[in-house]
Amino acid sequence: MKPTIKIPIKESRAELEALHKSSSSFLQPRIQMFIILLKEPIITKSQLSRRLNVAYNSISKWYELYYNGGIEKLLEVRRGKYRHGNGSTPGFSAELYAAIEKKHANEPFQSYVELHQWVKSNYFASIKYSTLIKYIDIYFGESLKVTRMLQMPVKESIISLQAIHARCLPRMKPRIEMLLVLKQNKRISRLNLANKLNVSYGSIIKWSNIYRQGGIEKLLEYKLTLVITPEVFDFIEKQFQQNKFENFSELYRMVNKNYLPGIKYYTLHRYVHRHFRSELDTAKALHMPIKETTQELKDFHNRSSATRKQRIKMLLSLKENPTLTKMELAGICCVAVGSIHRWCKLYKLGGFNSMLEIKVRGRKRLELPIEIHGSIAKKIKLNPNLSVMDLHEWVNSFYKQNMSYNKLYRYIRRHFPLPSNNITTTRRTNEGQAFSRVA
Repeated sequence: MKPTIKIPIKESRAELEALHKSSSSFLQPRIQMFIILLKEPIITKSQLSRRLNVAYNSISKWYELYYNGGIEKLLEVRRGKYRHGNGSTPGFSAELYAAIEKKHANEPFQSYVELHQWVKSNYFASIKYSTLIKYIDIYFGESLKVTRMLQMPVKESIISLQAIHARCLPRMKPRIEMLLVLKQNKRISRLNLANKLNVSYGSIIKWSNIYRQGGIEKLLEYKLTLVITPEVFDFIEKQFQQNKFENFSELYRMVNKNYLPGIKYYTLHRYVHRHFRSELDTAKALHMPIKETTQELKDFHNRSSATRKQRIKMLLSLKENPTLTKMELAGICCVAVGSIHRWCKLYKLGGFNSMLEIKVRGRKRLELPIEIHGSIAKKIKLNPNLSVMDLHEWVNSFYKQNMSYNKLYRYIRRHFPLPSNNITTTRRTNEGQAFSRVA
């Protein structure tokens, strides 16, 4: 159970209600918390947070404020760092906004990063980028537009750039095309440039920074990192042909251990996805053989509990379509992918009964195999006056599990309730006495 809040409240209920009435809407939940504590001294923080519709951490913070400094500390409002006037209005002074507007009119900012650097250099050295953009947006709205223009002087001539473009590697051609466009258009936004070259916005930023720092030589520098060698290609191909791994993570571990130590997961995945797309999709399929027939699974599904029905539904889906992946099965059964993975592992290791075994905390419930359960149901149907004592002897005679009498008694009461079955149930106590009940 979660701890209750125990705190001595100095103020009376009338004083708190008067404060609540005169306070702002921002402070009213804090005072309301202590009014509730006066009415209900034994209440948990979770219950308080739900009643007040605030975060759990807010309750803890208000409690500490009151405990350390009383009602004055609780009602103290810490203003933001950047405020002007009487401190009630968030934002910067009018002079700063006017300076930004004047600077942008004379020399337009090329990006918000440049605007941030200018404000840091001239006004607030420690201001955060997100704080600045928030207040700029509140004050100017759509009136201040930073177009993110890319103005970069290109030293090479158009003829030399065209010659480099003709002989460079295919993956380097978009970089030279960027320089050609910039040479022909002195003013173009990064977004328009990215759309024109059919590359990402981030690539334009990265390539322009590389060119500024090191010129054309640095821009055309080809970094050879980890290369998928023909040996690795043959190994991956053989793994797909022999179907030796259950998922891509297993293939990654094998390649990382034996061939390319240090290769990143997504690097290998991109490569495999590009060259072995169909094989990878096929490998994702479970292809798990289901021993039970469709009719048997449907019968088990009809008479099972709700928690077991999802597991049997998984087997039915695999029986109908063995090529389903774990992700698709998770969507069909409305469970997590991890649950599908665990159920499949249980079925492979221990079969149908092992998969249906549900582990619960506390005293473990008796769960009999479907065959034994069906046999007990038939016996009760044929002989409604059969006692649990007779059933216990009969089950133990061929089901060698040393099952206790009381376990079977609880199982019978759970699965064959008395109102619907005329069965005599006798529960044994620790003293050896017996109590019988006949419906």
